[in-house]
Formats: sequence, structure tokens, C-alpha cells
Amino acid sequence: RQDLDQYEIEAMARGLWPRIAAAPEDVFSMYIAALLHDTVEDTSMTLEEINGRYGPSVASLVDAVTKASCASASASSSRASRSAQDLRKVLERAAQDVRVLIIKFADRLHNMRTLQHMKKHKQRRIAEETKAVYVPLAERLGIHVWKAELEELCCRYLFDAYETLANRNMQTQVARNHNLKYIKQYLSSMLHDLLTDGSILDIVLGEEPLHTQLRRWSGRSATRLPTPIPRVFLVTRDRDACWSCLGRIHALLP
Repeated sequence: RQDLDQYEIEAMARGLWPRIAAAPEDVFSMYIAALLHDTVEDTSMTLEEINGRYGPSVASLVDAVTKASCASASASSSRASRSAQDLRKVLERAAQDVRVLIIKFADRLHNMRTLQHMKKHKQRRIAEETKAVYVPLAERLGIHVWKAELEELCCRYLFDAYETLANRNMQTQVARNHNLKYIKQYLSSMLHDLLTDGSILDIVLGEEPLHTQLRRWSGRSATRLPTPIPRVFLVTRDRDACWSCLGRIHALLP
């Protein structure tokens, strides 16, 4: 890879091996297939060789994540057509084996995390594809942690204001932390009885992520960069307590 030399790759592989070796058989096959996912596309190794060395389960997973356009699309096919063909193949195979989807998401996450080593036009193309396909797919699957990280990484390459906003947020972090602390103290005092009787287990304060700020800002004509909106998370004892807390908050902050 462009971001690692041979010795770093070997060190990472050695560090990963104990976890791979201790995994159940189906997870073990998925790990091996993930390590081999690019071999058919980028090396002279064939699926038949993978099947002979690692077994049919690994070979099937590698085949599933190998681009269909490598074998069947003509050189004249558009990039969009080849991407659609590849995605169709992955989704069809993922319907039979969910491990295919896990490998594809892991590969895309790693690609996005190391995108700074690519040329500018490739950075934008990959980020646009990720935002159009992988972000909504992760959201539909309910995997918020993947969705949030992918969207954040996409914004880094799709919005020119990303670095400016990130630096501005860093500079104002102390003042915003004081504001969050005040909000928590205010809510704790207003909801003291619900905290005392155990209806509320915890009050957690946070802020909207950077990619949400950029999405909100890009849809407006304002030139002033947005400020992170505070987010309040109340951890309640049960559903009835949740509705009671919500009603109380609406009464306090109509």
C-alpha cells in the first residue's frame, strides 16, 4: 500500500494473527478473505489457487468482493457502469452471506482512512462514491458507527471549508465545554426529582459532529460558518420513564 512499507505491513499482519487464529471457523474464513480480497485484482493469483490453499469458503468470499468489472466489463464501459455492476454483485452475494458486506465495509473504511495518500481527483471520486452508496447503506443497516465515520471522512474531501471549520471548532472548544457544563447543571437541577427516584440514570452532553455542521451550512446561503449544536442524551430506567422525562423537558423548553 502507498501509506505503508513492507515491514509495517508484516508487523500489522503478525499483530492481527493471534486474533484471527482464535476466531470461530466462519469468522476465521472472513478474516482470511479480507486479507486476500484484492489478490485476484492486483496479483497473478487466481480463485482456483485460493480455493486450493485456503478452501472453498474463503475462495467464495474473495470471489464475492472481487470486482465483476475485472472479468466481464469491456474497456469502453463507463466508470459509473462498472461501479454499478460491482455493487450489484456485492449486494447479490451479501444476500447469501453477510460476511461479504462486512469485508466490503472494512475495505471502504480503510480506503477512506488512508485517502490522503491518493491524488486529489481520486480522493474526490472515492469520497463521492462512498457518500452516495456506503453512507446510506450503513444507515439502512443501522450501523451508525460506520455511517458516522464514513460521512465524516467524506466531508474532509468534499467540503473546502472542512479544515477551516475543524480548526475553528478546536479553538472554541474550551468555551463550548463551559457551555455544555452549564446546560448539564441546569438540566440536573430542573430534573432533580427524576434523578433522585432513579427515573434518569445519566445525563450525557455532546455536540453534533463536524459533518452534520457542514451539511447544515451547505444548504444555506449564509457565509458564516456554523457553530456545533449541543446534544442532550438522557439515559432512563425504562420506556415509561423516558416519556415522563420527555414531557418534563418539553414543559421546561417549549
